Amino acid sequence: MTALITSFVNPKGGSGKTVAAVNLAAGIADLAYKVLLVDLDAHASASLALGLKKDPKLGFAGALIADDDIYDFVEKTANTNLDVIKASDDLVAVQVALYNQKEGFLTLKRKLDVLNKNYDYIFIDCPSTFDVLTLNALCASHAFIVPLPCEYYSTSALSTVVEYVNSLEEKGLCHAVLAGILRSYGSNGESVLNEIQNEVVRIFRKNVFKAIIPEDKSLDESIILGRPLVTAMPDSPAAKAFRKLCSEFIYKSPFWLRHN
Repeated sequence: MTALITSFVNPKGGSGKTVAAVNLAAGIADLAYKVLLVDLDAHASASLALGLKKDPKLGFAGALIADDDIYDFVEKTANTNLDVIKASDDLVAVQVALYNQKEGFLTLKRKLDVLNKNYDYIFIDCPSTFDVLTLNALCASHAFIVPLPCEYYSTSALSTVVEYVNSLEEKGLCHAVLAGILRSYGSNGESVLNEIQNEVVRIFRKNVFKAIIPEDKSLDESIILGRPLVTAMPDSPAAKAFRKLCSEFIYKSPFWLRHN
């Protein structure tokens, strides 16, 4: 069994990247697939959203820059079939160490190769920057998802992500394909939403997920509870949209594995 590895990437803060990663991972785990979520952001937002405390002591960074066993950092969550590798404060310091390592951009890939046989899907929540950790995530991935709030200025971030990944591919560093653009309702009103949606669909066509995540106050409530929305409040509008996304993602995922 080879796990499909997918990164969530957007350098713009507040794009809904972590919410998407957590709920897609939890939703697919709820369908009886074995899922691992890797929290690669030092802020540990994905870990906190799953009700797990950020580890202040040396953590996942030890597995990236030393010979620590990656299995030691895998934790069970309250969701059946969903495991997580939590973020820790020392991820900030790992940047320089990986940069100075020979082929340091492949470190995460080598580590995840060890875990591959244990999971159907591995999701990586990337930092909101194009740093060494994001580079590692993309080099380890078969595919990547770009969460996109449909509001002004968000499309520029989308173009930046695509150009960045294309540049890595041209250098032979990365072979991740665009799994899809995940749209969510922005705060600028319906006219702006439709305008941006039409533009994104026109440019990216089949690389846009049909599921659109609506504005939903339940999203904030689930974060406070430390539980994924899809399991905490399954009847909420956003949870239903995420479940549609899960079905769409699973249906398309064999293509991304074949591509690699």
